[in-house]
Amino acid sequence: MYPYSPISLIDLPSTTCYSSSIAYLSVSVRNFNDCLCLLDGRLSQLHTFIVKVYRIHNTSMIINNTKTLSNLKCFSLISFRYTIEYDNHILPYLRQMSQLEKLTLSLIVRHRTSFIDGAHLFNDILSKMLYLHTFICNIITGNVVMDAEFLPTPDDVRHPLIEKGYNVNGYTDYTNLSNGLCHIYSVPFTMDRMHIHSNKFAGGLFITVRYLYLQDYVHSFEHNFFAEISRAFPLLRTLMIFNLSGQEKLRYQPNEQEETSSIIEFSHLITLGLTMCYIDYAKQFLFDFNTRLPYLKKLYIKYEDLMIVTEIFTNNAARANCSKLERIIFDLEPMSYPENFHLYFPLL
Repeated sequence: MYPYSPISLIDLPSTTCYSSSIAYLSVSVRNFNDCLCLLDGRLSQLHTFIVKVYRIHNTSMIINNTKTLSNLKCFSLISFRYTIEYDNHILPYLRQMSQLEKLTLSLIVRHRTSFIDGAHLFNDILSKMLYLHTFICNIITGNVVMDAEFLPTPDDVRHPLIEKGYNVNGYTDYTNLSNGLCHIYSVPFTMDRMHIHSNKFAGGLFITVRYLYLQDYVHSFEHNFFAEISRAFPLLRTLMIFNLSGQEKLRYQPNEQEETSSIIEFSHLITLGLTMCYIDYAKQFLFDFNTRLPYLKKLYIKYEDLMIVTEIFTNNAARANCSKLERIIFDLEPMSYPENFHLYFPLL
């Protein structure tokens, strides 16, 4: 799911004309080849280039005319699908942007030999940009093979940038030595979308984020984790979750001894994605004694999970959070629905 519709430029004829007077360009493209097409020298007046790339893979294009690169004052590269092409295709072009004054990088990178941490960002990129005054980052490095004798701490990751005057935070996670993960991001956070790939999330306040993707292949997301998420992202509108691990502490019924303050509320959440989740997360979010979702309108979920959680659309514990749903997207549509299905979801 992407909040923008990317275009493709790589297959256009080489004679295609671009206006050479364009100075500011914000565009969404399918791959990094499309991005490079716009930096091949034809946009000679371009000084601000903001590009969202659907996926950075199979990059084959090479820029021979680097004038546009060297003239850029502001560059923003955003991609939310993982890439393994950072070192071979992204980093070399960044190093040619010697006149940059503002740089924004939001990337998910896999299979490097080390983290993209504060030391790397400053030594290999920022120190080469003598005119740079603003740097904004949101970078996840995953699937890094680690040395058991040197496992960087969150302080190791962020301190090299902090001591240079950049405000950043971050966290690390070591599921095993072949799967190190690091996430470094600027604070205060100013982007509208964020991915979190570990339950080791460092917390904070992310007032601008409207779309959040949560993923952890090994560890479960517990109730307290979601409570922290609800506080950290108070204006969240879309939440997508990928986690196949069952929760260790799941409440199946109200506990009269616990205060109502333990109930989590996502006051602005409209879209919730649970298709790629263990069934516990449907219970976590749909049972109103766990979570309140007063404005939930769209739900992605497995039909079988919804049948079980709602006890074939009779369970009152999930009724309140389901009452305002206007659309449910199932993994597999059933041939028919029980008679009480539409009574349970009156707005469908």
